[in-house]
Amino acid sequence: MRHRGFTLVELLVSVALMVILIGSVTFVFVQAQNIYSQTGSNIQVDLNARTVMDIMARDLSNVVKSHEMEFYEDTDSSGHFDNADTRLAGQSMGPLGDTYHHALMVRWGKYTDPDGRERRADTVYFKTVQPVATMVDGKEEQLEAEVLVRYELDHAANPDFPVLRRRSQWAEGPGASGKLTITDGEADADSEVSESICEWVVDFAVEVMVPEPGSASYRPTNMDLSSISAGGNPVFHSYHPSSGPAGGTLVPEKGEFKVEQGDTEALVLKGVASGDPCYLYTSGGKGQALTIKSIQTRGGGTVLTFIEPLTLTDTNLVYRVGFLPPSLRVSLSLKDEQQTQERTIRREFRLPSR
Repeated sequence: MRHRGFTLVELLVSVALMVILIGSVTFVFVQAQNIYSQTGSNIQVDLNARTVMDIMARDLSNVVKSHEMEFYEDTDSSGHFDNADTRLAGQSMGPLGDTYHHALMVRWGKYTDPDGRERRADTVYFKTVQPVATMVDGKEEQLEAEVLVRYELDHAANPDFPVLRRRSQWAEGPGASGKLTITDGEADADSEVSESICEWVVDFAVEVMVPEPGSASYRPTNMDLSSISAGGNPVFHSYHPSSGPAGGTLVPEKGEFKVEQGDTEALVLKGVASGDPCYLYTSGGKGQALTIKSIQTRGGGTVLTFIEPLTLTDTNLVYRVGFLPPSLRVSLSLKDEQQTQERTIRREFRLPSR
């Protein structure tokens, strides 16, 4: 019996079919692997962004409304920051350097990445309340303390590897006002902690939302309410007047304080409202801490009334008001570790009205 083998044509067809089959399987496998890798990268980016947003949400939910945010030496025991007091040594996180920072600040910044694209690198600086581990009577305890917090994008050290950092600082010791006194010894504010909370953040943008005139909605400031700058970058200061002392006239018998006419528009645009803290003081430093009861536009100016009875007798006074904008809108652009995917995540944080 004679056995017939495969012809050349049959072998070629078999090899061709085998190549097609192997190629198809390989293609499907590679595509599946790419999809898996891309999905994993997207999930990791989302997780990183969610972690950042959750940390910021915790801090901003407890942000402190104040016109004397930073820690200071209360040398005259007035209980408030005035001309006789000095900024507590060791504070180094403020965008304005050695200047005393009265309230929440946002500094708008930008940089150019290695690909030549212009990116946002904003900074937000505020005071919040968080648990702090400290020694009390020789034992470590967790106490609620007022803490200064700064979020910033660190891109200068390594532009190819930008990092979002959270810096925090609190003061300890007698004489350090604006915080819970929890230790003995000389007051200072050198307990700074710097944390890398997210890597591969190529954009960090913070928009301050303020009331839209004549509407119940809000709008981003677009830097039009910034009157000071830090390193050439515009700064929004949640404090009025942010560019220098501003005065007004006190009418003690009516319990009213009339703001100079030029400040009326700025007060309204920034969203200063009833319940905001206000400090009236003389050029010599004598002052009174008050809470705004009402803001009325009258006779071409703005008239403030207060919840507390007035004890000041001088009629020509200087004032300052600490307030919080209704919300901050934060945008993060992140890349995965392979730098193949970039996603932008946005969240708006409502700030407490207290």
